[in-house]
Amino acid sequence: METLFADLCKQIAGTDFGSISVSEQYIEKVRRNVDTLPYYSKIYSCCLSGLTDVANTVLVDYGGGCAFLSQFAKRLGVAKVIYVDINTESAQTAAELKRVLGIGPDVIIHGDSRDFKDWCAENNLVPDCLVSVDVIEHIYDLDAFFGDLLSVNPSMKMVFTTASNPCNRLKVRKLRKVMLSDEQGRWDEKGFYAQRLDFIRQRFPQLTENELEYWARNTRGLVFDDIEKAVAEKRPNTAIDRYNTCDPATGSWTERVLPLSDYKRLFSKYKRILCVENGFYDTNRTQPQKAFRALLNGIIRLFPHLGRCVAPFIILKTKY
Repeated sequence: METLFADLCKQIAGTDFGSISVSEQYIEKVRRNVDTLPYYSKIYSCCLSGLTDVANTVLVDYGGGCAFLSQFAKRLGVAKVIYVDINTESAQTAAELKRVLGIGPDVIIHGDSRDFKDWCAENNLVPDCLVSVDVIEHIYDLDAFFGDLLSVNPSMKMVFTTASNPCNRLKVRKLRKVMLSDEQGRWDEKGFYAQRLDFIRQRFPQLTENELEYWARNTRGLVFDDIEKAVAEKRPNTAIDRYNTCDPATGSWTERVLPLSDYKRLFSKYKRILCVENGFYDTNRTQPQKAFRALLNGIIRLFPHLGRCVAPFIILKTKY
């Protein structure tokens, strides 16, 4: 598998990305992702290692971005790969890279879990497994998300990776700084709090300034439609920690950090057993970073419980 992936990494790295018909800004994002491919190829390898009978497997690459995971899966011999991403330019890039490289997903779905569910129903297709890298921490409504996925195939195997590792306190601290920044905003854009405040002021002009501020604070983690319902029904969103926040326009969470118990509870609702594995660091660096990261990887591998406290990401696998 490593040799196959190494060859594909070289092929992708040698691609003329200027020939891809997407925005220059997105091309730069693709190039940055290519730089990390040797590391991510190892992550993809971990996610795909449990596949058996790949020649008859239908795999879903959910939130596939540049579709690199799809390309690796096809190189591995997976029979059918369904790519899903809600971002327009991501879906366009997936199609363009398939054209340029001659390898990529068999199906490209531009949409979310509901669009994926509808497509499977229309095409009478039942996927065997789903892999999603760095996506689950951004999903607005996880309950609805899993409901959509498992309505397609109740026994579908699922693998998720997330850098929002709740056991790594240093990582959590860094992510919370990003959350606070998104809430407060930057010099060139409004923060999520200000967006909620403006929306509530527009929809409920009868509220006093104190009431507006109260509801802007207590609708954090909701999209605009749900904010309007919460204020109209006087239901503040208190079931949220002090930091997690989402874009009220799109519902995309800012690297949401959830306790593992929340994931276990959610998967249990759908009769799934959650298995958590530790991620590892990128050692494709110069000394002394390489040596230090190799040391951390050794700790993660030899002492799993302790290692989870320093792991840069975790892998969530479900069993039926």
